Amino acid sequence: MSAETSKCKQHNHAPDECVKEQFELLVEVLNHISEGVAITDKANHILFVNPAFTEITGYTEDDVKGKNPNILSSGLQDRDFYIHMWEEIREKDYWQGEVVNRHKQGELYPEELTVRAIRDYDGEVNWYVGIFSDLTERNHIEGNKRLYSRVFNSSSEGIMITDKNKVILSVNPAFTNTTGYTAKEAIGRTTSLLHSGAQNEQFYMDMNSAIDKHGNWKGEIWNRRKNGEVYPEWLNIDAIKDDKQVVTNYVGIFNDITDRKKSEDQLKYLAHYDMLTSLPNRMLFYDRLEQAVIRARRREQMIAVFFIDLNRFKVINDTLGHSVGDQLLIQVANRLKTSLRECDTVARLGGDEFVILLTDISDSREVITVAQKVTSCFNEAFVHEEHEFFISGSVGISLYPDDGKDLETLIKNADIAMYRAKETKKDYQFYTSEIAELNTLKMQMEGYLRKALINSELIIYYQPQVEIDSGKIVGLEALLRWQHPDKGLLLPAEFISLAEETGLIISVGEWVLRRVCEQMVLWRESDYPQINVSVNLSPYQLMDHAFISILTDAIQCSGIDPGYLTLEITENISMNNIEYILEKVERIKDLGVLISIDDFGTGHSSLSYLKKYQPNTLKIDQSFIRNINLDKHNAVIVKSIIDLALGLELTVIAEGVETEEELEMLKGFRCNIIQGYLIAKPLPIMEVEMWFNR
Repeated sequence: MSAETSKCKQHNHAPDECVKEQFELLVEVLNHISEGVAITDKANHILFVNPAFTEITGYTEDDVKGKNPNILSSGLQDRDFYIHMWEEIREKDYWQGEVVNRHKQGELYPEELTVRAIRDYDGEVNWYVGIFSDLTERNHIEGNKRLYSRVFNSSSEGIMITDKNKVILSVNPAFTNTTGYTAKEAIGRTTSLLHSGAQNEQFYMDMNSAIDKHGNWKGEIWNRRKNGEVYPEWLNIDAIKDDKQVVTNYVGIFNDITDRKKSEDQLKYLAHYDMLTSLPNRMLFYDRLEQAVIRARRREQMIAVFFIDLNRFKVINDTLGHSVGDQLLIQVANRLKTSLRECDTVARLGGDEFVILLTDISDSREVITVAQKVTSCFNEAFVHEEHEFFISGSVGISLYPDDGKDLETLIKNADIAMYRAKETKKDYQFYTSEIAELNTLKMQMEGYLRKALINSELIIYYQPQVEIDSGKIVGLEALLRWQHPDKGLLLPAEFISLAEETGLIISVGEWVLRRVCEQMVLWRESDYPQINVSVNLSPYQLMDHAFISILTDAIQCSGIDPGYLTLEITENISMNNIEYILEKVERIKDLGVLISIDDFGTGHSSLSYLKKYQPNTLKIDQSFIRNINLDKHNAVIVKSIIDLALGLELTVIAEGVETEEELEMLKGFRCNIIQGYLIAKPLPIMEVEMWFNR
């Protein structure tokens, strides 16, 4: 218990007055110190900053009041850094260290930060106090010293420093590596130590004349190593002068040109080949394709371009790490190479995208044969250490001259065909004009969807959820609709996958969340019953690093009670990236928002995961509810899910209930809540309010 808190108790001050006095005293103490200060409440919302805070960060108190201190975040500290920091604060009430933050104008700056938790006499946190100082100047000075030393000692170039008489004073390790002379052997001797005799006296006279006139000289020179070997080097000599412009020292920096030539050969290779797989890269593939098109045009021959994209590679890469992903790409490259003729080219464009060029083709049947060989590369498992993977590749194929007469068109059309193969789950797909039309329509639809957000064409319907025992409406599920200007009212299945593919789902999902919160407030102010409203989350929203901030802002701006908001995540979302999703779910719960597992039973469930997530609700997928009275297997599955949920003290909602017979069976299984056309279809807001009135 602090002294101030004890004093408040002795004088029988009211708790709020005591807290206020403590806060005012804290502000009085911290307001005039030279370090930057920010005080936040226990939810980490900024309550006060001092003038030094503004001077260091550029933000005024009005800019940041009520906001999270992560407004200063540079993004250079990862999530684990902040997790460990807050764990230490919770454990010790104190953390100190260095972070890099971002000024209001965008510049990054280092700071030394101390965070303290200020607790009341009951041990509850009242505030967090952050005190920091800008380390830019200190780091600059220290960094320069370290930099000079590191550059000198770590440079791959040989460096020697002499006095004005060319007597060697200092050399770096690269000097020794190149010449063979140690520092002890070189220091105190003149630079003539390295002379090979290949240059005559006139050469050195011209060199010295250039240094005297311009202050430096650079050029190629032949020197001799300690073992007698003569080698070429590129030498740069600079004269160092004092304040009176008198030469005091010379600095010579040199490279062994033999190594440079080897490096140039290596760079030439890297410019044309992929470092990971040793396959030709994009540049070399484009060059070969361009030459192949010229030859095919002259000889009136056919060529084929394959565009290959690996399916599920991102999941493996994100889950098991880039090193495992890299080994998988190497194995794929090797299998593709062995499936082709010597005259064909397989290249890696980047990521998990590969391309193949087939030349000297007489007809399309040869292309089909190669396509079958390519797709058969994925039949056997890929193995790396203890991991075994079964992945496939989607292949799109374009032909010269039918599908394009230049390399850009051929690659573009093969890419379009690949996406069609991925959508239709085919191993390979030839480009056709119909596919091009579908792709054009898809691009048009994307443009319409972008305008839909601006033109207020998106609307939300609500489907009632009814308690079986009482018949009372206890919840609503928010369901998105698109009032398309030409196509009429569109259901989510017609545009959500496009929104996810293009990244628009983040903006669309945020709009839905904010609109639902606003509607909940309107109903509350109109004295309608306050009931739970559930909102579906896309996997892309949950994986978005900004989602928690968006959710927090939507709740705070609307003023809703978060206990009446449920976020529905599909079962398959919860099975991937377990630790990351679990951390997100916990942060959602911390806000007071409820969690529902949607479409339960359709994914690869794990009871241990279900125990970890601890949702409030399970929603049984409608595919199990349909004809439950006629399908005994579905009945067994549904009863098992309900028994599991009740055993875990979870609420159960059955989706897609359409008949009285299904309702009766669910009632017998002790299901809590139902949703479906038997009760009501999704309704516009006006009809929902009519339900409330009834």
